[in-house]
Amino acid sequence: MSVPRAQALILAGPLSRRRRQSKHHDGTSPSHHIASSRTRFPQPSPSPSPLIAMASQKKDMRRDDLIIPYSQVEAKSDPDFSGTMASTLPMAAIFTRNKMVGWTAVIFALQTWLAETPETKSAASTPSIFTVGMSFMSLIVSYLPLFLPPPPVRAGAGSGTEAPAAAPPAQ
Repeated sequence: MSVPRAQALILAGPLSRRRRQSKHHDGTSPSHHIASSRTRFPQPSPSPSPLIAMASQKKDMRRDDLIIPYSQVEAKSDPDFSGTMASTLPMAAIFTRNKMVGWTAVIFALQTWLAETPETKSAASTPSIFTVGMSFMSLIVSYLPLFLPPPPVRAGAGSGTEAPAAAPPAQ
């Protein structure tokens, strides 16, 4: 039983085709390296696959009734970085008691509150007015030592975090 050349190539697979068409770095086929005194000519490139020729002759199988026209989707709004800064800066100002971070938190919170749209209002987890209140709270915490100064430290008393004094020896 004889197999046509096109079917033999399909059955043999791409690996054997690559072996047959393999070339050395100088563009010659491995069979040309048998005798070094012969002239080396590059082998001709193989003809296109018969499957490609058959695929181009087939009828277009797509159905016109299934075509869906393209409609451009509206781009979603960018993430609200100002809102993120407005909610995290007050916490940073409270933890560090840094007045500049507190004032920056107030500015970001006011800006976020004034630029709030109905879309961002519905998407936000907390109202912007709470962020403004939190930023003013961070300012109060950072300026608290001015209004309620900490008690003075006695000389030699330490910070109160040291270990207790040793017990006197038993008699």
